[in-house]
Amino acid sequence: MPAVLQAPTCPLVFDNRPGRAHDGSEMKPQPAPPVPGNTEWERFDNAVGMLLNAPKGAFVKQEKKLKRRREKKRAAQQPN
Repeated sequence: MPAVLQAPTCPLVFDNRPGRAHDGSEMKPQPAPPVPGNTEWERFDNAVGMLLNAPKGAFVKQEKKLKRRREKKRAAQQPN
């Protein structure tokens, strides 16, 4: 084969991703949760409604958890 048509044999310099980045298992999307509705629009409307009607207690609990985590992180970063 002429030298002009041969593919380069040296590895690509800019490809520094770890090997596990190419296995595909992390790249597969999760299946959609079951949402009631007969048409696509009804399912979308019901899914948005499910998101917006989440209980306030769940949001408050999550906010408290995140606030504690931030405070711990800040306390660890500040020298005493």
